Amino acid sequence: MAYFYLVFFILHSSLANAQESASKTKTEDEKSSTATAVSVGGKEKKVKRSLKNPRREIRDDKYNQELVEKIKKNQKDQEEQQQEKKLFDWEILYRYQLLRNTHGGVQVGTNEISYLDLKSEVNLDRYEWGKGLKGFVNGAGIFGSSLQEKVGDIQYSTNIDAPSMFILYQAWVEKEMFDNLFSLLVGVLEVNTEFNLTNTSVLFLNSGFGMGSELANAGLNGPSTYPYTSFGARAKIDFPNKIYALWGVFDGIPGDPNSPRSNRFRWQSSDGLFMISEVGTTEPIKEGEKAPDVFSKFGVGIWGFTQSYDPIDSESEEAAQGNFGVYSIYDKTTSPKFSYFIRVGYANKEVNAIMFNTAVGFNYRAPFSSREEDVFGVGISDVLLSPGFRTAQERDEGKRMGIRETAFEVTYRVSIWKDFAIQPNYQFIVDPSGNKDLADAHVVGVQAEIGM
Repeated sequence: MAYFYLVFFILHSSLANAQESASKTKTEDEKSSTATAVSVGGKEKKVKRSLKNPRREIRDDKYNQELVEKIKKNQKDQEEQQQEKKLFDWEILYRYQLLRNTHGGVQVGTNEISYLDLKSEVNLDRYEWGKGLKGFVNGAGIFGSSLQEKVGDIQYSTNIDAPSMFILYQAWVEKEMFDNLFSLLVGVLEVNTEFNLTNTSVLFLNSGFGMGSELANAGLNGPSTYPYTSFGARAKIDFPNKIYALWGVFDGIPGDPNSPRSNRFRWQSSDGLFMISEVGTTEPIKEGEKAPDVFSKFGVGIWGFTQSYDPIDSESEEAAQGNFGVYSIYDKTTSPKFSYFIRVGYANKEVNAIMFNTAVGFNYRAPFSSREEDVFGVGISDVLLSPGFRTAQERDEGKRMGIRETAFEVTYRVSIWKDFAIQPNYQFIVDPSGNKDLADAHVVGVQAEIGM
């Protein structure tokens, strides 16, 4: 009997332990599973579906590990590519222009001029200490004769017209900071690489489509632009909302007015300073559209020299005064094939020959379906001459002066292959330098351009 009670006690204890274990297992299963109602034979049953899949967890862990390894590998590859980047990236561009004044102007004649452009970007960011730092060196060679002497225009018919010489054109260092929101550039600078710039007008040969004529002709030797550049500094802020702001300060007299065949760098206190500021908005072209580095841009700028200037009319009773001006630019791409620009500018009429300039033009890309890289362009640049300049020309030179000069240009850039292009060109200059004694000039010619 005692044996019976002993067996009963053992069985009861085992059953209790089994029930307790089953209860724990059920609780854990309920936490890690969900019930789905299904209909079997008209009756609804609950079928448990596990939320945890050990195999999937293993796959996820493996995927995460592979992803982390891939990210690390990409970072390592980028670092290696950064180290392998060449210290110098060279670019060579050669332009040759053959232009002829066929009628009007000062005299009929042909002009040959060529321009050799040597550029090198210095990739300082390949070094750890050079993050956000880059340099740039630009030398230029100008060879040939001046077409302006034959045409007599105040807006030169060729944008590379200058005395023959070889010069150091630009040499600067730029530092980008705060995730590229701010940059500072210091060295020998060209104003028109960023200020008063419209991309659409770059196609044209007449200098009236480069920097605004009222600004390019200001000062004793112009601002720091082709062919005379100077020391300066430029600060730029690119705001997240596509607004940009530029500030620049330069030597007030670039080069040496008494030595036109050189680009001497000097900064004398008597030179004063040239200061310029521009604010505007830019908007890149839509993604997927094909266009050569073109974007929509609107900007306004103000500029001035710190030194005072005598009136343009030497017999004027006006006192010396400041030399200043304002401008506005608009450059718009309406489609991958079409873009246009509008630029207006004003300069103090008391001390400058040109007091107002308006330039407009358009580019039409790929006018023929089989010529995707070709570009056709038409432009007009009109300058209004200051009263003091006209008075001085009539009195001192005996000229019969009008109030303006207007240049019309039609051009077509034919891309022969990637780095070689031929560009036929025609220009019609009405009243060269405002001189009514000169017949309107007709300039025809071609530009050849090769780069590497």
